[in-house]
Amino acid sequence: MSEPQLRGRASVEQRLVVAAAEMIAEVGPRASTVRAVATRAGVNHGLVHHYFGGKEGLLRAAMTHLVHEHERFATDQARGRPTPAPLALLQDQTYLRAVVRCVLDGEMDLAVTELTEGVSMPGHCDGA
Repeated sequence: MSEPQLRGRASVEQRLVVAAAEMIAEVGPRASTVRAVATRAGVNHGLVHHYFGGKEGLLRAAMTHLVHEHERFATDQARGRPTPAPLALLQDQTYLRAVVRCVLDGEMDLAVTELTEGVSMPGHCDGA
């Protein structure tokens, strides 16, 4: 996934979102700390509060990022055919782990981000 090189605030936000997404998949939202995410992103932890309002805003942005990455992945895998949702989900291990970790941590609002963002793969398969 090659994305354009971002600078300034956009670059910092992107690095924080990607780092948070990785941590959600690895350790879950509860164990993902602002300091650990900021360290992984290579930025000062105060920027999380400045750009996202805190941990909750960052986690929401990270799950939204994962949802849209998953949608792109599933669409690419479908090659014009209706997306087989379970197969696409199983092939996207980072997204699958993140959703499972959110459920295990009791963060259902994060786990259902795919639905709240309106990009549910089953919805796409049904022609919605």
